Amino acid sequence: MAEPNIIVIEDDRNLNALLSGQLAEEGFRVTSAHSCREGRALLEGSEPNLMIIDIRLPDGDGFEFIRQYGEIFPIIVLTAYGTVDQAVEAVQAGASDYLLKPISFDALKVAIGRALATVELKRDVQYWQKRAQKDLNVTIVGNSPKVAHMRHLIELYAVTDSSLLIVGESGVGKELVAHAIHKKSDRKNGRFVAVDCDPAQESNVAQELFGEEQTMRGGARREGMLAIAQNGTIYVNNVAEMSLALQSKLLRVMETGTFRRVGGTQDLVTNVRILAATSSNLQARIADDRFRSELFYRLNAFCIEVPPLRDRLTDVPLLAEHFLKYRNFQRGIDKRLAADTIAALTDYAWPGNVRELRNAIERGVIMSGQEEEITAAHVGISATRSAAGDHGGVVLGFDYEPTMEEVRDHYIRMLLRRYDGNRRKVAGILGISERNTYRLVGKLEVDGETGGLGGAAE
Repeated sequence: MAEPNIIVIEDDRNLNALLSGQLAEEGFRVTSAHSCREGRALLEGSEPNLMIIDIRLPDGDGFEFIRQYGEIFPIIVLTAYGTVDQAVEAVQAGASDYLLKPISFDALKVAIGRALATVELKRDVQYWQKRAQKDLNVTIVGNSPKVAHMRHLIELYAVTDSSLLIVGESGVGKELVAHAIHKKSDRKNGRFVAVDCDPAQESNVAQELFGEEQTMRGGARREGMLAIAQNGTIYVNNVAEMSLALQSKLLRVMETGTFRRVGGTQDLVTNVRILAATSSNLQARIADDRFRSELFYRLNAFCIEVPPLRDRLTDVPLLAEHFLKYRNFQRGIDKRLAADTIAALTDYAWPGNVRELRNAIERGVIMSGQEEEITAAHVGISATRSAAGDHGGVVLGFDYEPTMEEVRDHYIRMLLRRYDGNRRKVAGILGISERNTYRLVGKLEVDGETGGLGGAAE
């Protein structure tokens, strides 16, 4: 785990050397300066986890550093001219603590520990606020051979600290696999955070991942997931949709362990494990100059493929019972799946994978109302739909002789519904470019015919 980086700014060279040496012996990474000018020069290149500064320096006032950086990292003030008024002023300006000379190193260690713990507490608040918005049930359910093989790879790769690529169709549960790897790794006591790469929101992705030097509204700096997940794991979903520029920045993090906030110039140190996921063919994107080969080779040293649900249909009954048992609504009625429901669920191909199955069970709970037994009709899986879906079949029904354009539009709408609006998937099935697919779907949306289906769901 990366040790905190501390800057010591003290004009007394003997005291500076003593403190720096003692802190280094405690395992901290220490850099030192003897003036405001030297301190600012250090801050131009990197940002510390904590600063220790003398309030009076030959070429300036230590309060200037407190006011400028006190909200960014903790600052402990040292002085031989202590008064109650000066202590209050330092704390009000943003100092985390205030110590009088001669310095007790034990007291300094306590102050450092308290200041760093406060920073971690703030990060925990941000982390749990994000986690509270997500479903925390991260169980991988299934006994099929493909799931058994996947579990074996999870156990194998969890003990390494290398980056890893998780591939699979939309809705198969790639984030569950990433979370399982984290929980079995040496980083299990650290944070697990997820970042979704939306090509339409690239600036937001960069800010969420790297943080922001200053918010768009002129507010204080904002920490990104690379800081919040320190000593933990970051899951980068849909990595294929990152721009080439953002891919380069992610590669730099993986190679050097450093990054810069959006709009910043200082190098920050991070110690995280990066797990990336995609439903796209990255090698094809490399051939199209849409994905950096260096990043692919860095990620693909270890790879786990999450199988689609149609390739492990024997797991469907277990998954269905799991979703029914752990539902977070209508728990007052003891619900059960009818035998014909389980048969219909197992006979269906599930193009939307585990996500579609979960939605079907939730629909069944709602549509069954006060009834205890959930039928196939309740979950919306009819015998006809099951038989057609088992082979990914297509049935286009018209009560008249349609035009070619009507057949095309009907087929596109059907694919959008089947694949939860994933336009990249639809483009691949149609055998046309994503750009042309977006144009065709855009026409349907203008005509009000897509039923509100939006962008890709990963």
